[in-house]
Amino acid sequence: MLSVKRRFQNVIVSILLGSFAIFLASLSADAAVWRLDPSITLSGSYNDNLQLLSDPDKREVYGRSFSPALSFHSLSGKLDLRGTLSSKVTRYSKASRFDTTNYLFSFSPQYRLDRGIGSLNTSYLRDTSLQQELLETGLALKRADRSALTLNPTWRHSFTERSSLHLSYNFKRVDFVSGPAFGLFDFKDQSASASLNVQVTDVNNLTASLSYSENKVSVLNLRSETFSTQIGGGHRFSDSFQARLSLGGFHTIQHGSLGRKGNTSRGILLSGSTSKSFEMTQISASVSRQIIPSGASSLLKNDQYTVSLSRTIDQDLHATLSASFFENRFLREDAPREKSRFYSASSSLSWQWAERSDIRFGYSYSRQAGRISNAENILVSYRWEID
Repeated sequence: MLSVKRRFQNVIVSILLGSFAIFLASLSADAAVWRLDPSITLSGSYNDNLQLLSDPDKREVYGRSFSPALSFHSLSGKLDLRGTLSSKVTRYSKASRFDTTNYLFSFSPQYRLDRGIGSLNTSYLRDTSLQQELLETGLALKRADRSALTLNPTWRHSFTERSSLHLSYNFKRVDFVSGPAFGLFDFKDQSASASLNVQVTDVNNLTASLSYSENKVSVLNLRSETFSTQIGGGHRFSDSFQARLSLGGFHTIQHGSLGRKGNTSRGILLSGSTSKSFEMTQISASVSRQIIPSGASSLLKNDQYTVSLSRTIDQDLHATLSASFFENRFLREDAPREKSRFYSASSSLSWQWAERSDIRFGYSYSRQAGRISNAENILVSYRWEID
């Protein structure tokens, strides 16, 4: 097991070093235009239920974080390179077992041809499972360290000015530290999709897509396959108001140990969004139903509903409000059948008090199965550019 993990780590290092070498080479290329954007963020936080536990077990904590980051961008001819290196070190007073050191590396080269655009989105993330999983899926997992490697090559080919074909492949591997002790299991997920996009008129477009995905939980000998299709379209009512809706279906086959065919699941997929802009205010809303992997050894049928509002109070002062509702159901046959629901709401006030620096005050509310969490934070960030 150790040698496998070491090989996996070596692959990650090779990918990151290779990507960074390509980036450095691009900086010395003729006519290359590049920019570095370093930033530093300091924050303090309070949370009355960090682990989202029931009342007798919850504990309030005070934390402080230091977050350096570096974004880079290089443009040379037909090659466009972008990437980010960031870290977040968080320490909690009198609760050192919650201390975390998270980091992220992402790299996205893009190459343009006369009728096509190819890209490779690569990222490596090290974080803890609870907070990030709540933000992404609304599923409250046990708190454990995890790493995630993602590779996503894409290709877009334009047949005409109004029609194009999009091809995409996505690979994701997630590993948990001592995962089984928390009911969390390493998994690999890969998917391939193709979509045809047609701009019917200046304000209307149509999309049809097919996709296939495979999810593996090796330690439990579980494998799932999902076939899906969706048809949708978008309409631009005005320069400030647009909406999009797509509908489709999925068919999932779950295989047990020794390759035995397990249960199958079928259902509807949905994705919709709308946004409206006013002079000083923007409002957006979205709804979706999708099949996604999780560290709980099962695929999830995940429903998400989100609404957000942002307002520019004056040139340097901005406010945001958002609310989300998640509903999850496990697709594995022997998993709990009840639905898991998660509610969250957040607000923030950002003040750009200097040209390259701002202060943000935030509050968030979370609720699941009667367990409630309230959190407040303040962030101070400074950024600069190197051309």
